[in-house]
Amino acid sequence: MKNANDRRCERSEASQGILIRLWVALLRSQ
Repeated sequence: MKNANDRRCERSEASQGILIRLWVALLRSQ
């Protein structure tokens, strides 16, 4: 169970990092 939870956390953190990069790119483009 711990392994599955750790993997989910890593995926969520990675997705958040991508969203932040996209958001920053949009702000810079404006």
